[in-house]
Amino acid sequence: MKLYSLGHQSDFIFYEHDSQIFSHKDYIVIKTPHNPTYHFGNLILFHNHPNSNSHIDWPSIFQTHFADQPRSTHQTFLWDNQGLAAPATPGIIANFQSIGCEYDSSAVLTMQNLTPPSNPNQEIDITPLTTEQHWLDLVELKMAEPFDDDPISYRPFIENRIADYHRMTQANLGVWFGAYKNNTLVGSCGLFWSDSLARFQSVDTHPDYRRQKICTTLIHHVCQFALKHHPRKLLIIEADEDYHAIDIYRSLGFSQTERVASFSKH
Repeated sequence: MKLYSLGHQSDFIFYEHDSQIFSHKDYIVIKTPHNPTYHFGNLILFHNHPNSNSHIDWPSIFQTHFADQPRSTHQTFLWDNQGLAAPATPGIIANFQSIGCEYDSSAVLTMQNLTPPSNPNQEIDITPLTTEQHWLDLVELKMAEPFDDDPISYRPFIENRIADYHRMTQANLGVWFGAYKNNTLVGSCGLFWSDSLARFQSVDTHPDYRRQKICTTLIHHVCQFALKHHPRKLLIIEADEDYHAIDIYRSLGFSQTERVASFSKH
């Protein structure tokens, strides 16, 4: 199983702990039975770019492999992509959109030289999450984020994801940092690692506490931790190319080295 994309390589830090991995000639099936509605934990990663028939072939392949997971009503497709090349042509995107799929493209950034932030937030305390209350606080922080799903079904999904991250930290595969202000969790992010990569995961700031340099200060703190404790690992983070957070990462010394994409049908 050879993957060219650093972004996809870093995804396997999580897949190898949380999910089932099935390798086939042309693709890899990722299944997370305990969290079947998790789109990016139940997917197919293809070795080659989509072609003019993929919008017909790929859904059929997904249905075959996920027939035993009836709650996985979505379909998510990824493919290995090198460098900054466009992951899909406009014609391919239109084909998938015609069957109800959404196209999403993300930037993969790697640390070049860590740059201290100007005017860091001095009012927050940054600490690894270690207690049960810390992890309960993280659930509530996640639930404070805007989301489109039904809260009744969304909360169990979030609780499952956070339980996975908690188990990984207990196995010394990562650490989750929280930014507290007056005993309230106002920001958080995870850092998880393999032999060669250290991947940021799920950078969040509470909606009521944004534009206070909390994210910038937190990410810089975690970068310092990584460079001290894992100096030989490449720091990597994924971000929406059109979202303002990518400018924060760039200001701290990250540079875009790849572009990855997906098609997903809800």
